[in-house]
Amino acid sequence: MLSVATLVAHVVLGEVAEVRTVEEPVEKVLRNILLEVLELWSPRESDLVVTRERVSDLKPELAERSVATEPEFYIVSYDIVWVDDEVVDRRFYVVMEDLGDLSRQVVRELAELSRLALEDFERSFKGSSR
Repeated sequence: MLSVATLVAHVVLGEVAEVRTVEEPVEKVLRNILLEVLELWSPRESDLVVTRERVSDLKPELAERSVATEPEFYIVSYDIVWVDDEVVDRRFYVVMEDLGDLSRQVVRELAELSRLALEDFERSFKGSSR
């Protein structure tokens, strides 16, 4: 029987705080992460959002490197800020099949996008408070 490895990454304020591999299917790991996140989430301060994304939506050239089916990943955001109709993720988990370097590149890209969005948010927030 083939072993299924799932990558779990925790991104905090645009930085990768933790990456681990779990020897269980993605769906089971995702459910377990949701249970963990319920303890971290503050319903009065943030929405809790789970999205399923495709690697090609993040960065098409990453999907071209993959095999057979297009890789998907889940984002579990539990500390977000709404700016108009955009979401700025401050704290979130990434859950996906562990595809080696590809999975780690996805996590780095998401962390970088989060960091840049947070910087933009802080600049606009400081600019509006003058």
